Amino acid sequence: MTIWKDMDDQVPGGVYLCQVSENVSCGACCGLYNVPDPSRDAVEGMLVRRTTLFETVPRNWEDIEDFGRQMAVEASGDRPFPEFHHCPYIGLIDSGRSRVGCLLHPLADGNNGVDFRGLSYYGGMACRLYFCPTFNMGPELLKDLIRHAAVDWYHYGLIITEAGLLCAVFDQLRSISSGDFKRLRRLDNGSSFDCIRQLMDMKLTWPFQPFPETDRVNYFFKDGLYKKPSVSYKGNSLTFSRYDDIFKNLVSVFQTDEHLRFAETMIDNLIKEMAYRLFSFAP
Repeated sequence: MTIWKDMDDQVPGGVYLCQVSENVSCGACCGLYNVPDPSRDAVEGMLVRRTTLFETVPRNWEDIEDFGRQMAVEASGDRPFPEFHHCPYIGLIDSGRSRVGCLLHPLADGNNGVDFRGLSYYGGMACRLYFCPTFNMGPELLKDLIRHAAVDWYHYGLIITEAGLLCAVFDQLRSISSGDFKRLRRLDNGSSFDCIRQLMDMKLTWPFQPFPETDRVNYFFKDGLYKKPSVSYKGNSLTFSRYDDIFKNLVSVFQTDEHLRFAETMIDNLIKEMAYRLFSFAP
């Protein structure tokens, strides 16, 4: 089931990214991954417990705030970004509990149409008006393909907030392609989705991150509080790569020339595969 239908013309950038389908949505702006253990198993376990407990909470502000304080304590600890708020009211929504969303939303189960989002840290207005940088910065083609190709909320939220990475990949793709990017809008093609999923997987499996569990988490706000580190070319004869922007957004440390060459080959193959799949099958 597609949820974004008729939403594209209501958001900046023309591609709606928040609640996408039954299994795909993004809760990164609520600090979903900003927890001591941002692995999939840990985050999903936290959300299942939180959602189950919230079902028993009476819908009045005292009990809802008590619940929020309890969940905040459970999610406290050494978070990737200490000054970035993690909302204790993000949970699993819809009948299948298959995607992330706000437990305080008026359409969430048990709220009977009442909007409790004013009890959250940022308030209901922020939920209604905030759009992450990807809405304005992310290449329209990649955003549209990613929301089509994504199969679950965990992978989707990690990649769709990486506006810098998407722009860097798009620049490389554009540099070797002569195709008409506008013709690929809303392309529905399994072969194209496969290469997009390779990009999504790379975000989770990039072998040159010094701290993989936390380096995969992105602070995407534009206040300069947590900037991604420059690429480290330790022990390399070269101190720069044509893929420096991509490497930086993936968070990369290269200990040897061999590591750097291997990384460049990985990106070479990805970009070439994307160019072939996207344009060879364009209508």
